Amino acid sequence: MLDVAHYRRAEAIARMQTTSWRIEQAHRPHEFEHVGFPTRVESCADLAALVDTMQEERFDCYQAEMGGLSDEDAALLIAKLAQFCRFYAVTFERSWAPLPLDTMTAHLVLWTKIRGFLGAVPASVLEIGPGCGYLAFFLADHPHLRYAQVETTESFYLLQHLVNAWCYGLRAIDRAPITTDTDRTDVLRIGKSASCEHFPWWLDTAPSGPFAVITANACLTELSRAALERYAALIGRALAPDGAVIVQCIGGGKLPWRDVLETFAGVGLGPLVQARRQPSTVDVLFRRGVEPLRRADAERWDPLDPLVQRVYLPGDAPRRTWSRAELETAVAAELERLHD
Repeated sequence: MLDVAHYRRAEAIARMQTTSWRIEQAHRPHEFEHVGFPTRVESCADLAALVDTMQEERFDCYQAEMGGLSDEDAALLIAKLAQFCRFYAVTFERSWAPLPLDTMTAHLVLWTKIRGFLGAVPASVLEIGPGCGYLAFFLADHPHLRYAQVETTESFYLLQHLVNAWCYGLRAIDRAPITTDTDRTDVLRIGKSASCEHFPWWLDTAPSGPFAVITANACLTELSRAALERYAALIGRALAPDGAVIVQCIGGGKLPWRDVLETFAGVGLGPLVQARRQPSTVDVLFRRGVEPLRRADAERWDPLDPLVQRVYLPGDAPRRTWSRAELETAVAAELERLHD
């Protein structure tokens, strides 16, 4: 299991091998540091305070974006919240668990968009800046779907590692640890398949494509210019020719959005969709060969486009808004069922 000391040892070795201090500087989470977010932790126990963050107070907004939850949506959300509670209780040695309704609902909505784009075709997804890492709860149900992550913040990286280990088991491979092999004959070889690959900042160019979907959420305007250029180059190289970059919230940083659009245009990507889906967030879907917007704040949204309908518009199933109390009761019942 990757812990703080192991992560920092690997990071220190990587730092010694870099050609310039500016590489690490480019990837530092400056916005997080500015607001006092705990980017470093003393132990993995400190991660318990980070399990419902970055999406605070958006539970109702995400439901409204979907027009409410269908029965299928609600069942999936309840199952994943119950799975999280078990993860939390085991990982942090607790007899109770908080319910991350805001963060898990955000990832339900993201998974719905990714699934709408992919359809039923087995494919691959790259996530840049996974935050709490809860997309893994949804993707791990699909063993033929390859998933890769890149993260720069130590605390989030360690939380993502714990989530990946819980969700994927031997199908998760973390690229941060210093791995060793052995020629001993008195050990058993354990096969590990890379359904989920996790990359730290010093290996940000390592994920190899093609990826059908690349997603980066609530982080693009929080990057440094140097990091933006590095990730845009990665995206331009790794995105499948017919793939999409799905952005659920562009972030709240100081980097002008027009700079992001221009940098993405430089690697051949333009916004097929750019629309304010919630009062405080903008959703964007980039594809190859799409003309840039003339104004960075312009909207581009065609409800008749089949792709827009698949990714963003709910189907015909009846939908309704759930309260927090209803979901708490439903998750408690699911945990009771699993306990029996």
